[in-house]
Amino acid sequence: MRISLPFPRARGQTDARRPVQPDQRWLALPVVLALIAAGTLAWLPGRLAPATTSTTTTVTQGALTVAVTGSGAVAAARTVDLAFRPPAPSRR
Repeated sequence: MRISLPFPRARGQTDARRPVQPDQRWLALPVVLALIAAGTLAWLPGRLAPATTSTTTTVTQGALTVAVTGSGAVAAARTVDLAFRPPAPSRR
């Protein structure tokens, strides 16, 4: 004959588990999302910024001559609208 006895427990303990409060679980969600957003914002600017250099020089009036050699399609990498009008023709 075999007899099963429950495992001995300290007084005052029951078999029922303490339920997790829903507020405690959902409180962690905004914290995790804030950490993900902060990490993404810290990582992205370095990845999105192009590695370019700029050169400035004094502007003079004259003809602009550019020589280009190569093959394939040629397109401007960037275009800029100028904020001035050409001078009016002079009357002599």
